Amino acid sequence: MNTKKLGAELQARYSFVPNCLGYCGPNTFQKIYVRYLQGQTNIKNVERELKKFIIPFAYLKLIAKANKMKPWDYKVVEAFWLGNELLNNIKYKQLRNFILHDLVRVGLDKERALKLIEKMPKGMVPSHCFHVIFVQFITNKVDKTTKNFDNCHVGWGRVLTIKPTSVTLRYVALDKKNNKYMLTPKVKTIKHSLLKNVKKGDIVTTHWNTAIQKITNKQAKNLKKYTLWNMNRLNRIIH
Repeated sequence: MNTKKLGAELQARYSFVPNCLGYCGPNTFQKIYVRYLQGQTNIKNVERELKKFIIPFAYLKLIAKANKMKPWDYKVVEAFWLGNELLNNIKYKQLRNFILHDLVRVGLDKERALKLIEKMPKGMVPSHCFHVIFVQFITNKVDKTTKNFDNCHVGWGRVLTIKPTSVTLRYVALDKKNNKYMLTPKVKTIKHSLLKNVKKGDIVTTHWNTAIQKITNKQAKNLKKYTLWNMNRLNRIIH
């Protein structure tokens, strides 16, 4: 099994929709990725484009380095988007340095970075959820609203009904109450153009109102675990 290829494919899958919306990455990515899906180019060209998504790639490098792995290794990419045991190996000091140096290098305002590391609770881990709820959007392309945080964070749900271009899920939404983050069960209809052979009862992830990936029960447990892990630690400092 080529875990590097699988990792790059997973990264591309999660990157595609926000790229189409103009929120993240180069405007050349869509064309290259579609050509790859059609068998007209190779994974190396996709990887080259994915490196231009400078913020997520910075996270992949952080996770990879802490675990003596490569950024495109499948477990590294899975750790960022869904959460897994690799996240446990990033130390508090490493994460503070990452915010202050690596994220500043790719566009985070230094004054904002200093404020973040000053208040960052111990125990947070650098999953995608960490970026969404703690660092939050670095550019001004998207408003910092709870609705957009919910759209951006990797949610998950069980398929209830299927139509040609959409699925309805019993979904776990990112929400806020009394200024604190929480997970709220909801029913949501989203696009499923990236998934084939979706069946009723499947667990799928969501990103920007699109079904991205069918996941196992173990992956769903990890996604919930690390989402709550970061959320609960952040809630302790919110008044």
